[in-house]
Amino acid sequence: NTQTMMKKAPLNVAQGLQGAAAGVIVVDQDGAPSAMSQVRIRGVGTINGSADPLFVVDGVQVGSNANFLNPSDIENIEVLKDASATAIYGSRGANGVVMITTKHGSKGAIHVDVNVNFGIQTLASTLNTLDVDTYAKAIRQAHADDGQVVGMDIFLEKYDGQRKQIDWQKEMTRSALRQNYTVSLSGGTDKFQATFSAGYLKNDGIVVNTNYQRMNVRGTMKAQVTNYLELGGDLNYTHDESNGSNVGFGNNGNLSSVRDYATLVPTMDYTDSNG
Repeated sequence: NTQTMMKKAPLNVAQGLQGAAAGVIVVDQDGAPSAMSQVRIRGVGTINGSADPLFVVDGVQVGSNANFLNPSDIENIEVLKDASATAIYGSRGANGVVMITTKHGSKGAIHVDVNVNFGIQTLASTLNTLDVDTYAKAIRQAHADDGQVVGMDIFLEKYDGQRKQIDWQKEMTRSALRQNYTVSLSGGTDKFQATFSAGYLKNDGIVVNTNYQRMNVRGTMKAQVTNYLELGGDLNYTHDESNGSNVGFGNNGNLSSVRDYATLVPTMDYTDSNG
């Protein structure tokens, strides 16, 4: 049910599928503002070396996701599992098929829909980390266990109680705004129907300097040229930009997650040549 799906204000099709169909498991891959999700239908398969289902939009196979679509443009979603999927799409549908039908024009007066959605995202919890003096003690103990001396004087015991502490998880996170705007027009006559929609999404990440923006423009038309000839076409344009998103699991080289900041040294103090 697309109305139920839109109540969740999903960023993409995969988020809209969360909790919507039996046997369909959707897991967010990380907390990045682009919100990429992993979709699994009836567990994990190994056909074709991938467990991703096939996405089909208006009869066209589009691959392992349909993130180019604005969820507001979706009319209906159907999930094919087991033999029903392979009977139509062969081995490509062995991991399941997500069939999407988008909105098209219908006979009648021009209908205008405007949707505006705002949301505030906050950090639910932080990771427990050592304070700066306990961190320094751990540094001294680690070097002593290795039979080495502390390389940076600032971590010596004589500076305990003097160091300035930085809570990087606090400094590098924020309350973030998500805003989504969509406008659509549809209508037509007995011989000509058309739709036009435009959408803009801006999702700021909780981590400072992370964000995701997406712009969609879509148009469809269908014309009954003669009693036996019908012409139609769909045009979909998507432009998106993502900053500070982890590429995948285990990537903490670009400082885009709370985990990355939690592991940073909790001070920027140092000692100069005069001590």
